Amino acid sequence: MRAPDSRSELNASAGDHISPLDPLGADSGLAQLPAWNESRDVNAIAAALADLVPAEAKAQALGPFEACAAVRDLGMLLGSLKRHGVEPAEAVPSVVPALLTLGRVCGMVPRDTVYHYGPWNPAGVRQRRFTRDPNEDGLIHCVRAAAPGVEACIRALVDAQACEPDTALFAERCRHAARSAMAMVDSINFARMKVDVMFFARVLRPYFEAVTIDGKSYMGPAAAHLPLSLVDHLTWGSDCTDATYRLFQEDATHYTVQCWRDLSRTAASGPSLVTRVIQALNTSAPGDPGLTKGAVAVYAILRVLLAFRGRHKVMADKAYEPQVRLYPVGSGGFSTDVVTRILEVTLSRTRELKLAVKGRRNSSLHPPSDIAALLASRGATSSG
Repeated sequence: MRAPDSRSELNASAGDHISPLDPLGADSGLAQLPAWNESRDVNAIAAALADLVPAEAKAQALGPFEACAAVRDLGMLLGSLKRHGVEPAEAVPSVVPALLTLGRVCGMVPRDTVYHYGPWNPAGVRQRRFTRDPNEDGLIHCVRAAAPGVEACIRALVDAQACEPDTALFAERCRHAARSAMAMVDSINFARMKVDVMFFARVLRPYFEAVTIDGKSYMGPAAAHLPLSLVDHLTWGSDCTDATYRLFQEDATHYTVQCWRDLSRTAASGPSLVTRVIQALNTSAPGDPGLTKGAVAVYAILRVLLAFRGRHKVMADKAYEPQVRLYPVGSGGFSTDVVTRILEVTLSRTRELKLAVKGRRNSSLHPPSDIAALLASRGATSSG
């Protein structure tokens, strides 16, 4: 059977195929990268990058999966050079055409993203790392573990969009989306326990700083670029006009894989699940049990999103306190004010749904018992 290797198959699950690949022969050099970073050996890092840059013909001949592995490995050296104050394209000009070609092959931006650093990063002795600190292993684990759940949530939301809000299938698919999104809550809980905020802010964050490729600036592998923004978009945001949210969503979409970028463009022309449920509540006869179940299931997704975003805001605020931070913005290129605003808009849309249900059903919303139990087991309340 043919192994998958096309742009349309680039997602978190593709890590099973991408992570074993070493198309540039980078294993031995990248094993030394943490030591080079500790000693600030810019010459060694630049030399390694120059040695790994593939010729144009080789870059064009790679399939999408091999190209992603190549960008992953070049990206570790890009981020390391930038961390030490060197613009990679100036130190090794030949990397620019190579990255542009590899980006075209992958259908992605011409530098490494959270996919390269997380789910496409090999585990174990071959894991690509900037440092030797176990806190970095914890961060890589977080994004590697969260990505499949986020993508499963997206697929369930797409399936739900194809159903009427008063059907059992709509409610079932939304509940599945909520359960899948719990991976983000698990991830942020793990990060709170295993990743020191000071380490991220003072040690790791500089490796994610933007680099310039062909005159354009590209941020590094920020966790903010996981496609959770597409979960927002499908659940409550496709018809949201808040300027901060729109900017954040468009930027995050820019750094994801082609299949999710395509879906984001498609979703932009239709109403979100929250809006569809509210519209159905406003036009249906009171007491429709199927529609009530649909509203409860959408509310469950919102509760999971609020649990994640609330905890993420606490960590972000700590990492970017004025006396701690090295940069005024996060690794995704946005300030903590944007994190706060996304949380506020999510809460606002949640309240809209609750008011619509109360107005038509004279009742309050609570997550389904299984979702409520999952939230409670992770220390999150089921109200809000």
